[in-house]
Amino acid sequence: PGENASLTLEDAWMLHTVVAACHSYHEAMDSRRLNDAARAGYDCFWHEFCDWYLEALKTRLHGDDAAEKRTALLVALTVHAILLRVLHPFLPFLTEELWHQLGHHDSVHLQAWPHWNPELLVEEKQTMVVQVNGKVRDRVEVPVDISEDEAAEVALAAERVQGWIAGKTVR
Repeated sequence: PGENASLTLEDAWMLHTVVAACHSYHEAMDSRRLNDAARAGYDCFWHEFCDWYLEALKTRLHGDDAAEKRTALLVALTVHAILLRVLHPFLPFLTEELWHQLGHHDSVHLQAWPHWNPELLVEEKQTMVVQVNGKVRDRVEVPVDISEDEAAEVALAAERVQGWIAGKTVR
């Protein structure tokens, strides 16, 4: 997608997911684990792209915002094209047919292999689960490099946790 496109959280998540799937695919292929490579492509295509992302797009595609529709279609077609190239070694006839149905006149196997920026795989934040007495009381977004002391401080300060620890000794 172009730099001027405003990506939604779903768009950014899907692009990150397809990059991670390509990375897993390449690691598996380099290790000659063909089943894992095929699984990485399949799981991303079916479980992430079809089951989740395309369902999330429906409201945007039926909305009135033309720019939002354009961005949604651009991301969906980009991800679809990448996944067809990734799956082609395992499903050549199916991916070729889908490629041509998208309006391409050349073969999918002649396309450049998907490239990505490895920095896109670096997670900056993670979800920390906060438990009190063995039960989940909150989830908090924290930097991945947070120290244990900082994590404890954030957990104790979480608003949903306050009612559970008020007047009690925290160990």
